[in-house]
Amino acid sequence: MEVRQEVNSGAIEVREAGHANQEDWRSGIEGARIDLMSTTNQIRDLALQLPAEDRALIARELLDSLEPGESPGAAEAAWVAEIETRAAAYEAGQIGADDWKVALERTRCELHEGDHS
Repeated sequence: MEVRQEVNSGAIEVREAGHANQEDWRSGIEGARIDLMSTTNQIRDLALQLPAEDRALIARELLDSLEPGESPGAAEAAWVAEIETRAAAYEAGQIGADDWKVALERTRCELHEGDHS
């Protein structure tokens, strides 16, 4: 399959190998002209109609695809390990806990203090 991008239109042409001329592949099912923006929007709109659990699965797989060096689910596994470590430290009395509103406000203040723009 040959793939070409037309710079001016933002579209991609996909052509099956073995078709000698443009007329042949453009007229048949073997070739398609895909407007990436339209296709992306259509995929997004369809995905948003799925149940939350299915959307979460797709989101996880898409995020995993952005980190090619990591195995699928590596970030999730790291978060699970971190949560378990923190829970064990809390239960052992090694760390305390704050109300989430207090923690959120503290984090916002810390971020604001670090913003020197």
